[in-house]
Amino acid sequence: MNRTLAMMLAIGWQGGTVHQLAVETGISVTDIIYGKPESTEFASPYNLGWMLAQVSSTIPLSDYMRKKYHGNKDFWLGIAEGMSLRKT
Repeated sequence: MNRTLAMMLAIGWQGGTVHQLAVETGISVTDIIYGKPESTEFASPYNLGWMLAQVSSTIPLSDYMRKKYHGNKDFWLGIAEGMSLRKT
């Protein structure tokens, strides 16, 4: 599963474009496609996103979480990675 699809599923979308996703998440198209997290340490936004994506009851993300982490590249990259590794 690619990052774009993983993020869309986490938001609850069934489709869309990477440009729509960039507007919704607040991160650039380039970061969605090629970005690397600044930190993957414990308690980092990346790690939080990854853990949330692994817990099925938190997906799709609530409006509160989407607004709180709007523009946080590491959080959204963690969501994408976590979603791509989910079994269900």
